[in-house]
Amino acid sequence: MNILVLRSYGDYTIMLNAIQHSTAQKPIHLIVSKHLQPLHEALNLTIPENYTIEFVDFKIRNGILGIFTNKHFFSLHSLKEILSIKKYFTNIQTQLTYLEHKKRFFIFHLFSKLRVSGIYNKGYFYESFNSFFESTSSPNRVNKVSVLLNVIIFPDSRKSNKQIDDNTLNNLCQMLSDRKLNVLVAKHNLDIINNCIQHHYQLKGYYNFQELV
Repeated sequence: MNILVLRSYGDYTIMLNAIQHSTAQKPIHLIVSKHLQPLHEALNLTIPENYTIEFVDFKIRNGILGIFTNKHFFSLHSLKEILSIKKYFTNIQTQLTYLEHKKRFFIFHLFSKLRVSGIYNKGYFYESFNSFFESTSSPNRVNKVSVLLNVIIFPDSRKSNKQIDDNTLNNLCQMLSDRKLNVLVAKHNLDIINNCIQHHYQLKGYYNFQELV
């Protein structure tokens, strides 16, 4: 079985968590876009022996295959990315192949001619991945006995409309601090932080995945 991994860093992190706790015995081969390799190496997770991972340079940029985003959907480079994937599969024997999830399957198939299935189709994202990989982890469920003490916030986003603005970040940190929680804010490139942000939380800057982890 092949799994073609072309999406975002967050999706890949969720997948790796499920694989790390997988009890499945069948051989699974992950064909992973090379743009995700730095994150993979920084996480340094233990993967079961029946999983093999191959990093392939499909020329994907912007952190995700272009046709999966409205921002890069009509880009010529996005078409080049798909044609690069198509070329890769002409040199190997086609097996049952999965993508992370079903979004824009038709467009992907139209240009790549690959017939794929989705790990996630509907329902809860985490549970779909755990079920597919026969994982024992349950990252979407909180142990009610445990006491929450630490919170880490990542206000940045690849999409500008999904970033947490300074005022909202301040209010959120103040609310958490009032509840006696330790708050850490991790921002990519500390130079972009606005002067109006109050320092009632810890601040952690990072420039790559190794520093972030």
